[in-house]
Amino acid sequence: MYKFFDRNENGNISLHDCRATKIYLKKGVLQFEFEDGFSIYDNDRPNGKDRVLDTDQSRMDIRLLSDDPACDFTFYVFVPKKHGKVVRKEFSLKKLMRKINEKGRTLEFLYVYQGYDSIVFECELWFKKRPYSRECVMIISTDDVIYRWNNIVASE
Repeated sequence: MYKFFDRNENGNISLHDCRATKIYLKKGVLQFEFEDGFSIYDNDRPNGKDRVLDTDQSRMDIRLLSDDPACDFTFYVFVPKKHGKVVRKEFSLKKLMRKINEKGRTLEFLYVYQGYDSIVFECELWFKKRPYSRECVMIISTDDVIYRWNNIVASE
């Protein structure tokens, strides 16, 4: 159970460089767990200088729009080939969950783009063998994202 939550309507929560270590799908809500937390920008300081706060273990909950995750979730991994070509491979949600939850891979969030009823994440999928990571894109149909945590610590 988490004590605090935010829908990030002010854009003060950042997942940049944060790694999800577990993924679950529970009652139509896709949950990403961050063992090392995420960042919160405290931009209401009187001196005008933003402060970055880090959370402890945290979670992002994304409510899917339909009852069928296959309709609301798309995940592409980009695999380099010979002669500078790149192949885009699609992973199902089930396959991504297995890679992260069972095989120890992590999903690093880099950039986020929000649109009407959708969210796009540019990510990096990390693993223990060469080449150690692959670029990826995750597209999720949603109208509700909630960020949850228990404690924050200043990281100035």
